[in-house]
Amino acid sequence: MSVRINAAGITAENAAGDKDLRSANFLDAEKYPEIAFVSHRVVKQNDGYLIVGDLNMHGLSRGVSIPFTFNGRVKDLAGRMRVGFEGRVTVNRQDWGINYSKLADNGGLVAANEVTIELDIEAMSMPPKSGDHIDQK
Repeated sequence: MSVRINAAGITAENAAGDKDLRSANFLDAEKYPEIAFVSHRVVKQNDGYLIVGDLNMHGLSRGVSIPFTFNGRVKDLAGRMRVGFEGRVTVNRQDWGINYSKLADNGGLVAANEVTIELDIEAMSMPPKSGDHIDQK
């Protein structure tokens, strides 16, 4: 599995924050327009799973293990199988060379070093070929 994210499309939910997030202070979206995750394997772990792969961000690639759960599968009305997954991992942005460290007036960091990545994934099989039987039940 691989996931590609347009760095310029990531938001902080306000215009000033969006501009700063995309700037050279953080993602440097102009120089590094894409963030990518490429998986190598999936491992069963207790009640869930662990997807192991490489997170490529800000020009650097680092190994990441993301715990996730399988939320089930269902056949939709068009006969396609759909599956759902949820995962979450916390990484240190400095591991990818994002070192912005301005301090707030109270002495704390303006932006935390730890960043939580949350994944909500729905995957779907290819549509049935013409002539295939579609179960509408």
